[in-house]
Amino acid sequence: MPRFSVICVWNDEALLQDYLLGSLRLQTLDHEVILLANNIGRYSSAAGALNEGAARAIGEYLIFSHQDVRLPSADWLEALAQTLSPLDKFGAVGVAGTMLAGRRRRVMSRIQHGIPPKPVSNLRPEGSAPAQTLDECLIVVPRDLFLSYPFDQKVCNGWHLYAVDYCLTIESAGFPVYVVPMEVFHRSTGHLDQSYLETMDKIMAKHRAKHRIIRTTFGVWNTHLPVGIEWWRIRQANKIEGFLDECGFRENPLSDLFLNLLSIL
Repeated sequence: MPRFSVICVWNDEALLQDYLLGSLRLQTLDHEVILLANNIGRYSSAAGALNEGAARAIGEYLIFSHQDVRLPSADWLEALAQTLSPLDKFGAVGVAGTMLAGRRRRVMSRIQHGIPPKPVSNLRPEGSAPAQTLDECLIVVPRDLFLSYPFDQKVCNGWHLYAVDYCLTIESAGFPVYVVPMEVFHRSTGHLDQSYLETMDKIMAKHRAKHRIIRTTFGVWNTHLPVGIEWWRIRQANKIEGFLDECGFRENPLSDLFLNLLSIL
C-alpha cells in the first residue's frame, strides 16, 4: 500500500503536466496518482470530484492538490511523511492556513504563489502549527478518517472553500488541524467570485452554533452578520493592509490599532 494517494481534479492538461505531474514524476517515494478530468465539465463541484477520487484511493494518506502546484524537491513526499509522523490523530494538514485565534487575518505558510513568485505570508512556521482552517491548494487527510468524513457536497457545491468546511467539521469531531512547514509553488493566487460568497454563506450557517468567527486565507468572517456585510468589510481591511505593506507601515503600532478596530466594525 502506498503511503500517499495524490488526488487532483483538473481542467488544463498543460498546467497539470508542467506543474503537479511534472514534480510527482521526480519523487523518490512511491505514491498513487488519481486524476479526475474536468476539461469537458464532467463535475459540478470540487467536493464531488475529490470524493469520487478518494473512494478509489488506497494510500494511507490522501493528498488533495490543485493542478498548478509544483513540489520543489524530489524528496518532498519523503519529507512530508517525516513531518506527519509525530502528529497524533490529526484531522488534516495543509501548506497554508489560518491561526486558531484573533480577529485579524493571519495566514501561516511557507509557500510561494503567482507569477513572479511571491511569499504567501511572512508568518513562516518552523514546525507544525495548529490552525483553524486550511487553503485548498494542497491538503493531506488520513484516508480512514476521510471515509467517515468526506467533503460536504451539499454545502460545497461549487469550487471554493471545501477545505475550510472540512476543517471546521473535523475539528468539531475532535481532530486537530495543522499547517506544516512544507514549501510548494502555487501558480495561481486565487479567484473569488459570486459562488465563493454563496458557499461562504452556507458554511457560516452550518457552523454558526460552534463558531462565531471563521478564519479563511481571504479574511475573518463573523458568522452572526450577513455575508455581504462581511464581504465588504474584509475587502476594505485587505486593501488597507496592502497599502500599509507597500508604505512599510504594516507593523507600526498605530496601524495595528487601526486594523484591529476595523476588524470588529
